[in-house]
Amino acid sequence: MPVIEAIKKGKKHMLSPKKIIQSLIEKTPTKIKRKAVNSNIIKDLVINPLVKDYGEIIEFCLNAEKREIHIKVLLVGEKEPVELNIQGYDLIEDDENPCIVIKKCTTSRQWMTALSEKFLCGKELPIPKDKFALVKSILV
Repeated sequence: MPVIEAIKKGKKHMLSPKKIIQSLIEKTPTKIKRKAVNSNIIKDLVINPLVKDYGEIIEFCLNAEKREIHIKVLLVGEKEPVELNIQGYDLIEDDENPCIVIKKCTTSRQWMTALSEKFLCGKELPIPKDKFALVKSILV
């Protein structure tokens, strides 16, 4: 049933904006997908809600082919944004414990780079099961 007809008939089983975006990303050709993922829509609707307790992503650039991510984030309580560059990551698709492993990470703050090397790089970082499909559709 087309969306317009469903709305007219009062159907309440509409997809959430996140589900619609995930579906579009999964079905979009790679060349177009890159532009969509790096758009403000993905950043605002998908990524920022995941990190809202820590700050706000103000810039997000993904190169899925190279598995590189550039993020500029304004952390809670900070006046200046922090830049984060991830050079290499792997997604581990496990039914019980899906996670991401970051290979290398640098930041615009020397102390944060040191912390990331010690506590972030090479570690299995859990991804909530209900968010894994969406994260995978964006990062792969």
